[in-house]
Amino acid sequence: MFFLDSIDFSGCNYPDFEALKILPLEDIILVVDDSHGLGIIGENGGGVYSILAKLKIKELIVCGSLGKGFGIQAGAIFGTKERIHFLTETPFFGGASPATPAAMATLVEADAIYELKRKRLQRNMDLFFGNLKKRKTFHFMKGHPAYTFSDVQLTEYLEANRIIVTSFPYPDKSSPLMSRIVLSAAHKKKGY
Repeated sequence: MFFLDSIDFSGCNYPDFEALKILPLEDIILVVDDSHGLGIIGENGGGVYSILAKLKIKELIVCGSLGKGFGIQAGAIFGTKERIHFLTETPFFGGASPATPAAMATLVEADAIYELKRKRLQRNMDLFFGNLKKRKTFHFMKGHPAYTFSDVQLTEYLEANRIIVTSFPYPDKSSPLMSRIVLSAAHKKKGY
């Protein structure tokens, strides 16, 4: 088994998954957390499952939170019918809290709204990227709305100008400070 995040913010995985292509995938069960991709990337926000399914993987299991991209307090698991059946028979699955009916109805019936929001997000990403002066300061993945950087002065400057970014040591508390600008469909061209 091999575990990975679809979006790793170093660019090793999505969008090209080059590091995976050197592995003997036909012998590997690949488990992918797509929490940062579901609702954002892939066809209709479907994440990376269809991208990875094109590779010759022994077995592909993709899971993730629907909270980031869809705003739904729920999770999803994608895989073979046999694997999904196996998982639904476990105490782990049986003990999980289900999504609320209202959240699931929204997910099922709001395709047009999600599509509109994905288009607005794409416009925001295009606008941001088109106006980004020092692109080498940032690390980003094509098609994903997160832009990471390590410049503490930039973080302070943005905060002084009423722009709040995430900023914390990553991946653990002894790591260097990493800041991230995350765009959304809610962002507007003009400020307050």
